[in-house]
Amino acid sequence: MLVLIHVLSALASLAVAAVNLLIPSAYKLRATYVLTGLTVATGTWLIVSDKAHILTTCITGLIYLSAITVATVMGRFRLNKLNNS
Repeated sequence: MLVLIHVLSALASLAVAAVNLLIPSAYKLRATYVLTGLTVATGTWLIVSDKAHILTTCITGLIYLSAITVATVMGRFRLNKLNNS
């Protein structure tokens, strides 16, 4: 069940971040933060509880966090640019 929550929150955060790039809003930005936090929290719990292979898991997590960070920063930049115009 936790794996399902982890995967769904990761996919949802990627989808919301992508939509936020196209149509930026503060609500979508906050949703991306919450979903990303949920993904990191469930991923950490899965590593600790299942004793997963840390190297593979961390590399995948870093790739995910890199993509989310870039999308979130770009979305936030676009939102600030729209609000200042």
